[in-house]
Amino acid sequence: FLVEDVRFCFEGGVETPRLTELSNDDRDQCVAAGLLYKIQKNRQNRQLQWYNRNRSYPRFCFVNSAFHLVDNALYLGQAWDEPLCVYKAGDVTKMLTGLQMTEYLRFITLLVFPRISTSELNRISSHSIR
Repeated sequence: FLVEDVRFCFEGGVETPRLTELSNDDRDQCVAAGLLYKIQKNRQNRQLQWYNRNRSYPRFCFVNSAFHLVDNALYLGQAWDEPLCVYKAGDVTKMLTGLQMTEYLRFITLLVFPRISTSELNRISSHSIR
């Protein structure tokens, strides 16, 4: 996803495609965040999928995570048409890849299910999240 692929929605359906400096009060008023899936294998391209705010469990709230991802990308100097999921490694900004996510998911799976077979573990990939 690119930075511009994250959208924020406020009461009354007011959509903010590009996050600028919003106050904490403004951010608290956000009711949903969306991701624009530009290209998909199912050919439902340019689909905007909305995820509602989860006030009961803020640690698991997609809206909070989306704000954090966009803030982080902008802080690290990403432009709106550049990758969203980036991190700093020394002086270099790097993109988080699907392979890295797959390795992490498999690592966590092994911690939870230490006796999982190799064939079952190989079924888990970065696409498993969606």
